Amino acid sequence: MCSSIVTSNQKQSAKLETFFKDNCIAMDNKILSVFQVTNLLSENREVENFAKTPFETYRGTDYYNLLNLSDLISRYTVSYMDLSCRISLFREGDNLIFSAKDTQKLDFYLNTRQYDAQALNEAVAYSKTCPFDSMTLLGSNADTPFVTILSWHQYSSGDRVYYLIEFDKNYFFPTSGVNHGEFFAVTDETTGNVCLNQSSSEITDTKLLNDIKEIESPELNNVNLDNKLFSKKSVPIHNMVYVYHNPNLYSFLSYVLIMVLLLLLWLLLLVLGFYLSRYLAKRLYRPVNNVFGILGDVYHQEHDDDMTFLSDSVADLVTNNKRLQELAEKNKIILKHNFIKDLVTGHVAREQVVFSAREYNLEYLSNRSQCIVCEYDNMAAQGAVMDYQKIQTLKNIFMSNAEEHLRVDVSCELVNMDRNRFVIITKAVDVQTLNKTLMGLVNEAEEQYNISLLMAVGKVVTNMADLDDSYMSALNLLEYKFAVGDKRIIRDEDLAELGNASYYYPVEIEKNLIYNVLEGNMEKCEDILTHIFTVNFIELSLDKANIKDFKFALTATIKRILKQTNKTAEEIFGKDVIIYLELNAAATVDEINKSIRDIITEIARYIQENSKNKKRVITENIVQYIDENYNQDISLRDVAEHFCLSEGHIGRLLKNDLNTSFKQRLNERRIEVAKTLLLGNENLSVGDVATKVGCNSAMTFIRMFKKHTGISPGEYKKSQN
Repeated sequence: MCSSIVTSNQKQSAKLETFFKDNCIAMDNKILSVFQVTNLLSENREVENFAKTPFETYRGTDYYNLLNLSDLISRYTVSYMDLSCRISLFREGDNLIFSAKDTQKLDFYLNTRQYDAQALNEAVAYSKTCPFDSMTLLGSNADTPFVTILSWHQYSSGDRVYYLIEFDKNYFFPTSGVNHGEFFAVTDETTGNVCLNQSSSEITDTKLLNDIKEIESPELNNVNLDNKLFSKKSVPIHNMVYVYHNPNLYSFLSYVLIMVLLLLLWLLLLVLGFYLSRYLAKRLYRPVNNVFGILGDVYHQEHDDDMTFLSDSVADLVTNNKRLQELAEKNKIILKHNFIKDLVTGHVAREQVVFSAREYNLEYLSNRSQCIVCEYDNMAAQGAVMDYQKIQTLKNIFMSNAEEHLRVDVSCELVNMDRNRFVIITKAVDVQTLNKTLMGLVNEAEEQYNISLLMAVGKVVTNMADLDDSYMSALNLLEYKFAVGDKRIIRDEDLAELGNASYYYPVEIEKNLIYNVLEGNMEKCEDILTHIFTVNFIELSLDKANIKDFKFALTATIKRILKQTNKTAEEIFGKDVIIYLELNAAATVDEINKSIRDIITEIARYIQENSKNKKRVITENIVQYIDENYNQDISLRDVAEHFCLSEGHIGRLLKNDLNTSFKQRLNERRIEVAKTLLLGNENLSVGDVATKVGCNSAMTFIRMFKKHTGISPGEYKKSQN
């Protein structure tokens, strides 16, 4: 009997250990998903301007733009996450905080959310001792309904921007139908703060709470069966620990005792039910009066007849219930769209796909499905005659009608991705049916809404979890939209046609050419152009028709390059140049060769010069930072974190531009200042000078000084006097 009980407990413990490990990964993924959103926000120009501009300088329109940060947060959070997490943004020293809903005073916000201002200040102070762009668990009341994380971003020049990330406990912690006494917790190793997935008043074991606070260097494999306590560190937040407690590893005798207690309880309820039914039979009208009293307090209505009043009240309850159902359905649609967005962009764990597909009635896509990326091809032109709000309204109306149009022929889902694109996820059907349906949508958009659509059909996948592969293949097809002429629907077969063209210009050669132009590698571009011109005009001797197609292909390549540089032909060439007309005017082989080389070389040169200027400015800023902070104990890592660059990249910039290293430049600056101090004040000792120039000790300073000047500081002082 004893050995069977132990075996049962060991199995249950192993099961709980696996359950805990899986949910730790899930909670880490939620944190990382939100961290991606804060990274995107940090890269946004509006947030960067906010960090770099003092608050007192905002006036008029600029102050209006500052308030628009709430709208920016709303756009990012709606695209990447559900409504169970809230992201707020603030800057140290300002008394304003921006969230997806509104802008508030920071102290008022903390008060309404029941946060301790001192705990926030301590978390901000702690952040300054952490590595760049990190996160920490914010200390809070253990009974708060949120798990709160503080994240931050430091720009090269400007204040830190802090993100307050609040997870709803019901969303953050797993829901497993917990038994009495079972709970999840998050604890901070640094501060000892504990956040539970249930009220701390329900946890009566004070020693257990103290054990949670004192967890250090937890190991998942070291399971304490006596305390039933599992613990594991969070991957994204180094000082945060997940804890799981389950005291209910029952033995056989425990189950017998529970069954006996349940039987006694059932008998007690049976007896109470008998006497209660007799009492209600005698006193039926009094509870009805109580119901009328309660409804009267709620609805404040007067009726001559009690039953009419009861009927009207029930009708109101039914109406309100319908409204609640409609609201719940609307929220479910939003969550469904967010799930599909995350699915096609690869932000959903594979094990979650099956569960979510069942929840949102998407199981019909689980076998064979594909993504179709649709791009609004004339939204820039529309913007010249309509404002942003009107364009958005037009696209919303079109999307609503498009979904009804498509579902007549194919089972599909439509999701808006960004301002210029939406995605159709459809169950795979035969090519003829899909082409007919898509062309109908293209024609409807053109005729009824004056919208020009371009569609790229991604590859078919056999598993719904692989829809991100189909989405990426469709995006890849859109890169070649200039090379397929006037086609509105692009497939893999269209690229195959490009590969079978009568002229020589393979897709891989074109990609290689685009890459080297964007890198500013003019010599490599010359080699590639020489190769393709030799094959086409010497080996193949193209005729006029094929030369015309070849010119069009080169024009498409140049348009792709300009699009990736985010520059127009006028910005690069200094005049209004129409690339195709430039190439088409070239009649002979030499003229074509010269024309395309001039265009490609000019773009590569422009990119190369801009890259050099940018690197030169960064190098100058690095040198200025060293010169201003020589008296601090700074390292190459400190400089890298300040400028958001790698240590190796900073080392290469100093070597290439100044033929020096970080250590050499720092020591030269320290010696330069030390010489001035040695000659300017006779009362200063060598140790005092060492401290003022940032050296840890006088001996270190003397060795450094002698290495660079050949003499000691004392000898230098005597020689100058």
